[in-house]
Amino acid sequence: MNNTELINIINIMPGIRYKELQRITKMANGTLSYNIDILEKNGALKIKRDAGATRLYPITMDENTINIISILRDESRLKIVKYLLKKKYATYPELQKVIKKSFSTLTWHLDKMIDAGIISVNNTIGMNEYNIINESLISDIIKKYIDIVNNFIDVWSTL
Repeated sequence: MNNTELINIINIMPGIRYKELQRITKMANGTLSYNIDILEKNGALKIKRDAGATRLYPITMDENTINIISILRDESRLKIVKYLLKKKYATYPELQKVIKKSFSTLTWHLDKMIDAGIISVNNTIGMNEYNIINESLISDIIKKYIDIVNNFIDVWSTL
């Protein structure tokens, strides 16, 4: 596999984790790492490293989209956002039922999305209600990048 093929995969699947790319390409860790370093140094891709995850993005992708994809590639956060896109608003107890996680875990996910500017919280009915800040942008990113990538990875892993 050459660097052009690596760039093509990253363009098709922006936000792909390093380990996912390694599994798909079947490249040895050192070989893939070397090639990714060369591509990064040559300005052919963008890398976002956070919380133990290295994600790879096309060079043409803007930072806002990269940050949103990085946040939404987590299964729990994606469930929360998809629920909010359907319902428009949701309370904390509703969201806890959706992701079936502990209080502290849900709080952590909500805080990450609030800090990233994906959701907001309002206290309009005597309790906090959460909603998506820019529904069309988030919906477009999910359709264009998240769902397609997840489906592609599922299909590829069965080959």
